[in-house]
Amino acid sequence: MELPTGKDENRPYEVMGWVRAKAYWPTTDQDGYSEGLCRNYFNKGARQLLREARKVGADAVIQVRSVVFMLDGKVEEFPRAECSDDGIEGEVLSRGIAIRYKPLQKPRAAGR
Repeated sequence: MELPTGKDENRPYEVMGWVRAKAYWPTTDQDGYSEGLCRNYFNKGARQLLREARKVGADAVIQVRSVVFMLDGKVEEFPRAECSDDGIEGEVLSRGIAIRYKPLQKPRAAGR
């Protein structure tokens, strides 16, 4: 989720802009916050980022981050799931950069 990997690792791309998503879940039970649950909803948010990016013609989303708003007004970003819970519902906010891959260049024939 940082940079393209695999077959697209060195492929050139253009940045299209930021995409944002949020996911909520009920937390009225005693164990409403757990790392696994937070991670699951962070992954759900990452899928939402990709859907939003594809609406504007992007191929992928890179540098996906969990966004947390602190009580003092500061905003912190994490490369892993970080969730908040107010006792009634949990929330994970995420954002990433939408990219579109540039067409691959065909190799030129020698002597032409």
